[in-house]
Amino acid sequence: MDGKRRIMKKNGCIVGRESLLVYSMTGYGRGSSTEHGIGISVEIKTVNHRYMDVFFRLPRELQQWEDAVRKKVTEKLRRGRIEINAALDEVPEEMYQLNVNENMVRAYARSLERVRDIVDIKDDLSLEHLLRFSEIFSVKSDYAGKKEIWEVLRKALEEALDNLVEQRQSEGMNLKEDLKERCGRMESLVSSMKDASGPVVEHYREKLQQRLSELVDAGWDENRILTECALIAERSNVEEEITRLESHLQSFKETLEMDEAVGRKLDFILQEMLREVNTTGSKAGNYDLSSLVVEAKAELEKMREQVQNIE
Repeated sequence: MDGKRRIMKKNGCIVGRESLLVYSMTGYGRGSSTEHGIGISVEIKTVNHRYMDVFFRLPRELQQWEDAVRKKVTEKLRRGRIEINAALDEVPEEMYQLNVNENMVRAYARSLERVRDIVDIKDDLSLEHLLRFSEIFSVKSDYAGKKEIWEVLRKALEEALDNLVEQRQSEGMNLKEDLKERCGRMESLVSSMKDASGPVVEHYREKLQQRLSELVDAGWDENRILTECALIAERSNVEEEITRLESHLQSFKETLEMDEAVGRKLDFILQEMLREVNTTGSKAGNYDLSSLVVEAKAELEKMREQVQNIE
């Protein structure tokens, strides 16, 4: 199997989703099928959404298969706003029967003659005048070929879904590669943050000594001094935040390789990473660490923009 891990197909149709693939929620697919004198085309458009939201635009003749279409869609897609458009491009003549409402035709004809007499018009009443009233006709659909219609619709739908999933897979793998690169940049930033945190401790040690001298000169009691020491020591320590950042980064990379819809989980991990970076920033006592925190936040925001489009 090649490195791209392509979608498995059987008789031209996707039969399963391979593991370790990331799917984008944005895509487009089109399919068409013609059999038994019936032609149907299907278009599917998808964009990102927190859940799965399916919208249909089906002609009246196909609306009875809405649930069957939805089932097919949920077999292939897991998240996103999904818009399905279907059209009857070709139908057998025998599927429709056009009826003429004879009583209504006579009523319109009499009314038109009366109008002509009222305004004293000499023009003769013609068929063209009556054809302007569409309600004199009624269309009756004959669904004797229901099974044939569904088979044509199913094939067009499956082709559209296959094309859509393939496009979402291609875009998803691009997103995955981009996120893996950004994870590498984040690891480099976290390593630099760890190195820059050493001077922070030294900065707070000096600040602590100065504060202790002030408290002793002021005659403060020992408990108050110990409390001040504890507060400053806590503020100077970013080791826990950096350790958690490293752990979240590892979890993010592992999640990217899961065989499931990982978008929401990745987004949650990014929120946790951003929280640790913000806490580190609030403790930063030197320019170097503060600058690294700003870079890390910018990188995390870029990652979150990408993750928003992952299924």
